[in-house]
Amino acid sequence: MNRMEFEATVPKMAAQFAEQGYSMTTLGQFLQFCRSISRRLPESGTGPDVALAAEAYVDALEKSGTTKKVCAVHRRHVRCIASFLASGEVDFSHAKRVRRSPIGGGFDADLEGYVAHMRRRGLKDATVVKWTGYAYRFLVHLHDRGLGSLAEATAADVSEFLAWVAERHAASGMAGELSMLRSLLDFSDARGITSNARGWVPKGRDVGTTPVAPLSDDEVRAVIAAIDNTTPMGKRDLAIIMLAARTGMRSSEIVGLRLSDIDWHEPAITVRRPKTTTVDRLPIDSTLASAIADYVLNGRPDSPRDEVFLVHHAPYGPFEFEFPPVSLTGGNQAASGRLANFSSNSQGLM
Repeated sequence: MNRMEFEATVPKMAAQFAEQGYSMTTLGQFLQFCRSISRRLPESGTGPDVALAAEAYVDALEKSGTTKKVCAVHRRHVRCIASFLASGEVDFSHAKRVRRSPIGGGFDADLEGYVAHMRRRGLKDATVVKWTGYAYRFLVHLHDRGLGSLAEATAADVSEFLAWVAERHAASGMAGELSMLRSLLDFSDARGITSNARGWVPKGRDVGTTPVAPLSDDEVRAVIAAIDNTTPMGKRDLAIIMLAARTGMRSSEIVGLRLSDIDWHEPAITVRRPKTTTVDRLPIDSTLASAIADYVLNGRPDSPRDEVFLVHHAPYGPFEFEFPPVSLTGGNQAASGRLANFSSNSQGLM
């Protein structure tokens, strides 16, 4: 299989991930792995067996010192690819999160009620999937302690669960566990299943962890100064780093920024917040606007996509596959027209 043939299968596999309810983070990891494999395939001709090539790639990563945890994730990606190429269906049987066994007792009804509660609240599907997984693990923990339902839980059960899960989580991952527990116990308190159980969850976003210090202004300037903005990728990276440093945008918001979101006259940008589903309008200074304009006019590959930032290898798409693609008539020519007045008066870059 050659590169073009393989890349034609990737959206089909990604669609099956979406149907199973996987988060954008998990899907993004799979797509990134697919891009790594795609770059190792010939552009034309028959090409190698993709599954064998992917397995060899992971073997090489392991020999080069990549951690066993990362390699294990990649081997699951290999199984997904191999099963799809063989049958047209991605094999998710290895994923406990997707195919969960019943817990027993009253816990399955507790979980079903909590999921329905989240959907009534209008939470995004990715959040529902993620918190359902967290809640399932907590309820299994209670079941394994000999409890019959969430109504029998105590503060000691919550404390023991948090101590157990903290040993298996990176510090940054505890925020999700704590948020889920507060949400689940809010639900159970409101239904009369528990009483004041939300207070059993510690306040804050972690359990005894040290927050990561932000970069200082000097460190941010050093990062920006290290970028070679004479190359197309350097122009892109400079604009991305400046956006993050000056606006506080999340990576998902930067990746999702579109040419149509930029007002070159203000200048300002429209930011869609995937986490909260809100939309904000942020003013940007002329130096940041100049960095974005320099990339769009002088570095961005010609592409019908509306996303501002693209990967710099064929087929020159956004950082994550999306369905369906959004087209911009005229490609970069339309963007160049909107930038004509702005770029003639813009200030120099940092």
